[in-house]
Amino acid sequence: TCALPICQIIEINMKFVGDPKWSGLMETANTHPDQLSEEDLARFMTFMIMITRHADVVFLQHQRGMLDETHYLSALGPFVGALLGNRLAREYVRAQTEGGGIFPPEFKAEMSRLLDFAEQQRADPIFSRASELVQKAMARI
Repeated sequence: TCALPICQIIEINMKFVGDPKWSGLMETANTHPDQLSEEDLARFMTFMIMITRHADVVFLQHQRGMLDETHYLSALGPFVGALLGNRLAREYVRAQTEGGGIFPPEFKAEMSRLLDFAEQQRADPIFSRASELVQKAMARI
């Protein structure tokens, strides 16, 4: 175990990647979200809240000049990855941007922009094929 924030992030990521239940949950959330158990839906929503709060903090740091554009986009990776790869994630973000939600208006606008970006990318046939291959590879992990 390491105390540095980057080490903590890596440890958390590895727990998710190495958990076969988690990859199955993500697949179900993408393909048949109505079939998620209450427990799995709660796990998924906790994950979405966690990565959305992370994206919110990253957005604030970027707005205040603490992160340049390259580091900002890199730090948004988990959030944008969820939007690109998961239908339920897109529905969660859509609800946050269109409904009351807990996030400031500036971040809601940024989430909406990222959601539009993800939907445009998903419409690209090359992206769709690449995404399919990545999902198959992740299911084997």
